[in-house]
Amino acid sequence: RSNPALPPGAIPGRHYRKACCRSGGRESLENIWAWEGKRRSVAPECPTEMPLGYTHQRAEVVEDQDKTMLKMHWALVKSIIVLPGTVLVFIPAAILLATRDSKFASELTSPVRFWFWLALLGASIGLTLCVWTATLFMKYGRGTPAPWNPPKKLVIRGPYRHVRNPMITGVLLILFAETFLLQSWPLGAWMMIFFIGNAIYLPLVEERGLGKRFGNDYMDYKHQVPRWLPRVRPWCQKSDDEQNTSEGDVSA
Repeated sequence: RSNPALPPGAIPGRHYRKACCRSGGRESLENIWAWEGKRRSVAPECPTEMPLGYTHQRAEVVEDQDKTMLKMHWALVKSIIVLPGTVLVFIPAAILLATRDSKFASELTSPVRFWFWLALLGASIGLTLCVWTATLFMKYGRGTPAPWNPPKKLVIRGPYRHVRNPMITGVLLILFAETFLLQSWPLGAWMMIFFIGNAIYLPLVEERGLGKRFGNDYMDYKHQVPRWLPRVRPWCQKSDDEQNTSEGDVSA
C-alpha cells in the first residue's frame, strides 16, 4: 500500500517507505522516503536528502556482490587452466618434448608459406570463439565452461545460435594452427584424438544430460542448430526472454 503521508513530489500509485542508510560508519534511520519500485546499490555516504527512485541498501550487499564476482572470475581462470590449458598447452608441450629428437621433431613454418598464414587465421578465429563463449557463460549463464561449475542459465547467444559447440570448434582451430605452425604430425594426431573423443562424448553423455534437464526446449534447439557445421542464419527461439530465464547450460 502507498503511505498516506507521501513525501513532497511523490507520484500517486507508487509505493514508498522510510529508508535506512549507513552514514559515517554508523547506521541511522533518516527521515527519508524511497520509492520501492527501483533499488540501487548503497552509496558511500548517506545524503541528507535522498532523491525519489533510489533505495540505499546496506554496504554489506555491495561487498557480497564483489566477493561473488571475484569468485566467478577465479572459477573461470581455474576452468581455463584445467580445460583449454591442458588441451592446448600442457599436452602439446609434452608431445613436442617427447618427439624433439625423433623424425617427428617440430619445425616452425616459414612466413613465406601459405600454411603459416592459414594457421594464423585459424588461431585467431579459434581464440575469438573461446574467449567469446567463455564470456557468454560468465555474463549471461553465471557460470564457467567447466562441468563442475556450469552456467546456471541457458545460454543461446552469439555463436551458439549458429552451432552447438563453438567452444570445442575454437579449440580444434587452435590445435589446427599449432599443428601447421610447428609442422608436427604428432600434434595433428592429438587434434584428431581430441575431436573423436568429443564426437563420442557429446552425443552419448552431454547432450543426453541436457535433454533431460531442458526437455523440449533443448530438443528444439538441438534439431535446429547443427553440432559441428554452423548454419548461415542464426537460430532464435520464439521468446528470447523465456529462453534466457531457463535454468542450466548448453554444451560447450
